[in-house]
Amino acid sequence: MPRPILDLKRELLALQQKGRKFLALEKLVQYCDIAEDNSIAGARAEAEDQDYRHRMDVWRVEVESSRQGTQFVNDSAFQALKTLVLLAGGSSAAVLAFLGAVWSSVTPEARTGLANGLGCFGSALIGAAFAYGLTYLALLSFFEYGAQRTGNVLRVLTILLVVACYVVMGFGLLACYKAITT
Repeated sequence: MPRPILDLKRELLALQQKGRKFLALEKLVQYCDIAEDNSIAGARAEAEDQDYRHRMDVWRVEVESSRQGTQFVNDSAFQALKTLVLLAGGSSAAVLAFLGAVWSSVTPEARTGLANGLGCFGSALIGAAFAYGLTYLALLSFFEYGAQRTGNVLRVLTILLVVACYVVMGFGLLACYKAITT
């Protein structure tokens, strides 16, 4: 096998041992360009060999930092979703428990306000569950199908949905506050 192919195989196996399952095609094409440049040069002098090794080291660092950036973004998105689920679910449980305890001693307007707040919290919880599904579809689009545009659209929809859920939770808090203070 020619050296560039063996080098590529060695690099891919090293990435696989580090737990990588995916590699952006741009990075693979960039690797092939580097290898092609060096195979055209023929027998390299020591300086060319060191340049080749340096460019390969830079390529490895770029691939690793790209993976870390993607991992950070994905982890942040999942933390936002987990927070939303915890807040919406906890708020729903708290309002439901409070409603059960004071049902007979509050005015019908207060009951309506608390019920509206509970409805907002429940809606946010359902929205968060839907956002988890959209996140899965976005990641599937990016990494399994290479559909960048579809993945980006799904990612934007997910972000908008999560923001909307937080806004709905704010309305729920406002409804509960008004019901308790009136």
